[in-house]
Amino acid sequence: MCVFVSIFYLFSTLGTTLYPLLADRPFSITEETYLAAAFFITFGTKIPMFPFHIWLPEAHVEAPTVGSVILASLLLKLGGFGFLRYSAPLFTAAN
Repeated sequence: MCVFVSIFYLFSTLGTTLYPLLADRPFSITEETYLAAAFFITFGTKIPMFPFHIWLPEAHVEAPTVGSVILASLLLKLGGFGFLRYSAPLFTAAN
């Protein structure tokens, strides 16, 4: 939800969501801090990082084997990819 709100904010202020245009735009430090925090909350939940890690043990215990494999193979890597590909290059001053 946080990334959705952040992307909606970027679209409403810039009129685009094209990554090359977003990477070239200098954000104010306030904008960058809030946007980076929203991306951090979302991707930190996917990885899971502290303090967003509480859901992982229960999800692995309650999920069937296929669900646990999907959690371990896809969702956990998706958070790291999001940090490295989107959050770090877009919000360099806040990271």
